[in-house]
Amino acid sequence: MANSVAYQATTAVQNLQTMLRSYAAGRLPNRFVGQFLDDEGRKGCQYGVYGMGAWVALMEDQGNEIRNDPAVRTLSTDCKQELRRLINAASKESTETRARDIRSVIPKACYAYLGLSRSIDCQSEINLLLSWIGAAQQHDGSWGYLATSSQGCPEVTALVVRNFSSARTLADQIRDAITYLRGALAGISNPYVKLYVLNTIAIHSNGSALSEDLRKIKATVATLLNQAFFNPTQFPNPINFDFNDADRTRYIRLSTDVILLESLTVLSGTHKLYVRGHPGLRVFGHMLETLSSPPTTDSSGHRMTPPSAYHLYRCLAPLTKTKQSSGLIGVFERLWAFAVCSWAFGVNIGWNFLALTICLIGLILATTMGGQLLIGGLAGALMKTTLDTVKSVYNSLRQFGGNE
Repeated sequence: MANSVAYQATTAVQNLQTMLRSYAAGRLPNRFVGQFLDDEGRKGCQYGVYGMGAWVALMEDQGNEIRNDPAVRTLSTDCKQELRRLINAASKESTETRARDIRSVIPKACYAYLGLSRSIDCQSEINLLLSWIGAAQQHDGSWGYLATSSQGCPEVTALVVRNFSSARTLADQIRDAITYLRGALAGISNPYVKLYVLNTIAIHSNGSALSEDLRKIKATVATLLNQAFFNPTQFPNPINFDFNDADRTRYIRLSTDVILLESLTVLSGTHKLYVRGHPGLRVFGHMLETLSSPPTTDSSGHRMTPPSAYHLYRCLAPLTKTKQSSGLIGVFERLWAFAVCSWAFGVNIGWNFLALTICLIGLILATTMGGQLLIGGLAGALMKTTLDTVKSVYNSLRQFGGNE
């Protein structure tokens, strides 16, 4: 039980919650939530929409035990009220820079909505955010970083879809956005950005094309892992989604571990076979190492931010409900998880198995029809393809394996 995915994910979530309680208890009054959740960030005077929105949403997802903690409840209430104030100030064309940002900077509008969308007492502010987002959509269904951007970008559009997909008034816009994302996939060269977009499509679109979406996710994960194996010097490992306006560079940090683990979770059923195979164990193990105690950094080694904590929690929460068999069935289930992942993501395994099958069938036919020369040649080819297949499996397990 101690090694089960559900147990480890639950422990990681509990350690994350301990860190959040500590942050709330040590945050000075009227400081709201800042950029970082470590000791230095707790003492800093900075705060902003990203942090406040992600914090409120994160607390809404927790159980009553943490939500009713006095320090957590007070900080969440204060953040919610400050978000409402900033949104209303923006609606009146306030000269306050932070207020204008909520209206014109699309990611900030996303996180403001994320924080307020489940609060029935914030309907007027929610309606303002919905109207701003709806008006900022490009003709092709996309969103850019700014409401005035000349063109959209897939990662910002995916962020909008993730946050506004449940808004009935934007149903048509979200449908158009998903259509845009499907068309934009071919132009995305970075596999992590592609996975982020594909995960968004698979989670938030209707089921008619789900099987094709899952196939694309599986193919992208395989491309990513094989690229890491064959050419690690060009292995893309983005840490931030960077956005720029005329005045400054901003970013939202989404750990690549979270993106990849989300992909494996989307591919999996209730038993989370892809998470429990060798690629999943590697990335899951790295994430759990970060969360083995109350964390101050994310799995990339950077200081933990409220958005990264939110996305981390949203990725781990489904894994706390993983069904995992015990006894002999559990052993076979684990072996099957490794077999499924080896076939899906292994290094040239598919081609080697195909060659192995052809050689085996050819040898059987040659033996049946006679012909010693042909039999000898096919037997040698069978031995070669068998060795190549074993080597492919070994390379996959050695490169991407991990300990459960």
